[in-house]
This record gives sequence, structure tokens and C-alpha cells, in this order.
Amino acid sequence: MTKSAYTEAAKAIPTLVDEYMRLLGLSGDGPVVEVKDNIGSTWLGRTTLKGGRAGGEIWIEVQARATADLETLEKILAHEMAHFAEMGTYDAGELALLRMGRKLPSLEHGQKFWRFADIINDAKGADFVTERSDENYELAENVRPYFLVVGRDRRLGREIFWWRWAAKRTPA
Repeated sequence: MTKSAYTEAAKAIPTLVDEYMRLLGLSGDGPVVEVKDNIGSTWLGRTTLKGGRAGGEIWIEVQARATADLETLEKILAHEMAHFAEMGTYDAGELALLRMGRKLPSLEHGQKFWRFADIINDAKGADFVTERSDENYELAENVRPYFLVVGRDRRLGREIFWWRWAAKRTPA
């Protein structure tokens, strides 16, 4: 699958965000949504608070390989929109903890998350939003190029082989 193939589904993100804003009864600015292309990432979508001490924006990041299939993308985005709505209920103390990089127990799919996930599941069908990725997600292969270095070395009187990979080259 080429990168342009999964860019087509990504064009639906603004429409999907608007749909879930309405469905969850949210007003104001929606999240900033960014499509990432992280090789070897263990997450398909995540919601974070970015910004300075005084404010901050809620960002949703979606892996590019999750944009290959519109239904997969929508399920991941729906899950993250439940987190977005949840973060909107936090008080100043909870937001301050997030800004310091602390994980809140409620972000681990607690009652606040399920309150919003249930609204989505009532509208879209049972188990549309789940706690973890569904087995039926259709994901693209990572098409981002990477560099692989393989070598051999003699250490402690024996020969060893080693390897390293990187997404981009850096000066030696």
C-alpha cells in the first residue's frame, strides 16, 4: 500500500471529528489531529495535552498505517474522541498533573472514559469503541523507508554481530 492510499482515508478526519463533537455534545474547539508515521509504534491512536503552563491544546495522534481503512480509522478516532471529551471534564489540578507528564488513573479507561464511549456505542453499535484495538482492524504496512546497519565486531575475544535501525540518517 502506498502512502497516498492511506492519505485518502485521512481526508475524512475533519468530518469525523465534527461528527463526534456533535454526538458527544461538545462545543468549542475540537482537538488538533495529527497523523504520525512512527515505525514500530505500539499505539494506533493517543490523546495528549500539549502546551504551556497557562493553557494547552488537546491533541489526537493517529498512526498513518491506521488510515488505510476508513472503518478502522473511525473506530480509533471515536475511541480518542471519548478521551478528548473526558479530558474536557478535568479540573485545573488534573490538567496541571497532565502538563507535568503524569498519567491520571482516569485516562486508563476509567468511568469518565466509559461515560463518553457508551454514548458513541449507543449511536454506532455495541463495541464500536473498545478498550483495546480490535482484531479486525485493517492496517497498512509501514511504507516509511528506514535504514538498517548490520555489522560485526570482535569483543572479549569473540566475534559478535550487531544491528541498528533508524528512520532517518544523522551525521556520523
